[in-house]
Amino acid sequence: MIEVSTPTPEAAIVLEEKPKISRKDCLFALTGGLALTFAYPPFPTGFLAYFVLVPLLFALKGKTPKQHLGLAYLFGLAFNATALFWTWRVTLPGTIAMILILAFYWALPFWIFGLSKKLWGRRAYLLLPFLLVGLEYFRTLGELAFPWTNLSYTQSYYTSWLQVLPFAGDTLLSFWIVLLNILIFCGLENSGKKRWLGFAAAFALWLAPGIYGAQVLENARTEPVMKVALLQGNIDSWSKWDAAFTQNSFDVYRALTFVAAAQGADFLVWPETGAPCYLLQEPDYLYQVMAMAQVAKREMLVGTLAYRTIGPDQYLYYNAAYHFDTLGRPSMPYSKLHLVPFGETIPFSGQVRVLKDIHVGQADFTPGDSILLLSSSFGPYAALICYEVVFPDLVRRFVLKGAKFLVNVTNDGWYGRTNGPYQHERMAAFRAVENRIPLVRAANSGISAAFDPYGRVISEGELFKKQVVMAEIPLRQETTFYSRWGDFFPQGCFVVSLLACFLLAEGYLKRRFGIT
Repeated sequence: MIEVSTPTPEAAIVLEEKPKISRKDCLFALTGGLALTFAYPPFPTGFLAYFVLVPLLFALKGKTPKQHLGLAYLFGLAFNATALFWTWRVTLPGTIAMILILAFYWALPFWIFGLSKKLWGRRAYLLLPFLLVGLEYFRTLGELAFPWTNLSYTQSYYTSWLQVLPFAGDTLLSFWIVLLNILIFCGLENSGKKRWLGFAAAFALWLAPGIYGAQVLENARTEPVMKVALLQGNIDSWSKWDAAFTQNSFDVYRALTFVAAAQGADFLVWPETGAPCYLLQEPDYLYQVMAMAQVAKREMLVGTLAYRTIGPDQYLYYNAAYHFDTLGRPSMPYSKLHLVPFGETIPFSGQVRVLKDIHVGQADFTPGDSILLLSSSFGPYAALICYEVVFPDLVRRFVLKGAKFLVNVTNDGWYGRTNGPYQHERMAAFRAVENRIPLVRAANSGISAAFDPYGRVISEGELFKKQVVMAEIPLRQETTFYSRWGDFFPQGCFVVSLLACFLLAEGYLKRRFGIT
């Protein structure tokens, strides 16, 4: 008879169970993503950004890199779907594609974070801010660029904290926000003295830029030089393109032009496509604008369209703006450089012919090809069209070229009474602070506003109201560190992220093939 001995516990082979994603983990990821939406304008709860990553970090404890990827993607879906839902009013297919793509900008850095935890343990938490900011920088590149949801914009209403922007741009605040989340997470994860050390470090990190910014604002002095009128016609974004309605747009802006002139404005700004036609190619409408400038004796910036013939029945179309002097003479057009992906163009359609046949309700514009300053009697200025104001590096290139003030013309009426117009308006304030330059924005249906070089509101209009918003603004007096050196900080974070990926790959190969 053969006796079979029972293995002792020491001899037993214990298989390590693969961690599972629980409902609680999914709930934590969804809650964090939803909460982040409420940290952005129009909500005055930007402080939520300091905590939104904490539930996700708890959900990711003990998880595999692939589970990091999945939970972070869920976080990104919840956030983007609620923060950017308003874009469906322009293109529903484009909105769906955008939300699905942008969620990967959360998933990818957290996947790398998960890999790094396996190799480096808790030290990997130091890498996370670099990964997230590096991906924010990557999101500014190419034809798919969409840096709308940078974490920094959650601090839009905290003017004192914005005063660090001239050092390294908005991504410096994004980095700071991620660090705050990590310190709070570490405090909650620990107990006793370590817990309070984590909370104390988070409080000190939060307080320091606020104290600095308060001192900057206390000593800030600006002297108004020019009086600007922002014309907000509040014309329906859909009907304005009806040829039968075009003249009505000119009638509305003629009336607002003379109201502004009567109020003593030096410089008048029409919004994006305030003249809803190819202005220089349509003499009847062109002469009306020229006459307004001549009679009012005011300089004007007018948003409109332009086209260029490149062959028989072949044209390039542009979203453009013209400066008119007091004699009614138009300038060379400034053509929008950064087009909205899926809204104004299909990305890469210029390189891949078949993409030109895809239509998801977008316009068919061609991007401009030069950083062109327009001239006024108050000095050169930049005419940023709509979405361009969300690109810090683009804006600072206009400043470095000599712009004395910034003008943003836009039409946010497409988005209705949603988060979109409020988010867009407040991003403009960041560009003002980064470059210590005044910025005014004329929006067809609002929100028209003016910001001083410190991001403070000089004047502000209302949403969906026909009005003239008056503002007295200074001119730029200095060139900031950020204006000179641009995105060195997020670029550095991107390089650190690439280096980390290289080290992770090297570590994987060593373990895979037993290399020592």
